[in-house]
Amino acid sequence: MKTEHRFRLLDNALDYVLSAAEHAADKKPRSLKYAVLHLFAGLELLLKARLRREHWALLFSNLDDASRASLTTGDFKSVEFDVAVKRLTRIAEVEIVEHDLKTLRSLRDLRNRIQHFDFKINEPHVQAMVGRTANFVIEFVKTNLDGMHKRHTTQLKRIREALHESDAYVKARLNAIGPKLKSVKNVAECPHCLQDTLPLSKKPKGKCLFCDETVVFADLAHDRSETGEVFECPDCGQDSCSPILVNNDEMRYRCTACGTMFNPKLRYPCPECNHVLIKKGDGLCSQCYKDKVDSND
Repeated sequence: MKTEHRFRLLDNALDYVLSAAEHAADKKPRSLKYAVLHLFAGLELLLKARLRREHWALLFSNLDDASRASLTTGDFKSVEFDVAVKRLTRIAEVEIVEHDLKTLRSLRDLRNRIQHFDFKINEPHVQAMVGRTANFVIEFVKTNLDGMHKRHTTQLKRIREALHESDAYVKARLNAIGPKLKSVKNVAECPHCLQDTLPLSKKPKGKCLFCDETVVFADLAHDRSETGEVFECPDCGQDSCSPILVNNDEMRYRCTACGTMFNPKLRYPCPECNHVLIKKGDGLCSQCYKDKVDSND
């Protein structure tokens, strides 16, 4: 006799998240890889479960292709992550706070590297990612997918139990690096593990104390720039100062390397190379000033 097993959309989503937590607990390199892959698969299915509750047509990548027949057979291109998030927030009016969006996008980027390219991975990074995302999943289900079946409650309980390993790891890791963190004057949020454990310095690169990932401050400035522009920092001389919004409405300039924040009213071009400065200073950018000093020696 042929036995069939059916996983409904939310069942499937939560099962993937549970699998991710179990793989993360195993800690082996291969298990860490599948923890990330399964975690993102579960997240995508979870978002689709909420979209379907709003309207089944929102599951289709192209709304013009939506049909009941295709939905029944599953023969259609489904909505991708970024579009799913937009439809949830704009159409279904589901609130996803910026901190959670940052976590989900970071997971998406790591999953894409694993799925399509060479990649490197480490346990601190994965444990932090699993903990943050799985906790988002639990709250998302409770807030946006009410009226769950008893089996979903059981799945969530199992996810919480499996998460203990990741939560314990994160706490132990933070305790272990505590003395180093206290000795650092300024830290920022690491773009990889999203912990506030990236020491700032007047150097081009920094290394996260939590996940050991190396961060290029100029790249981080580009990622966080509200306008896409990056300027030379007048304090540390690195090209790592970018415009950011403070309190969602006021523009400031913050250096991702040394952490200094500026509130300039004007920007000045270097008279030698036209490199844009955000503070007049002596009128020259650091490289032109260095070249001038070297030529006088």
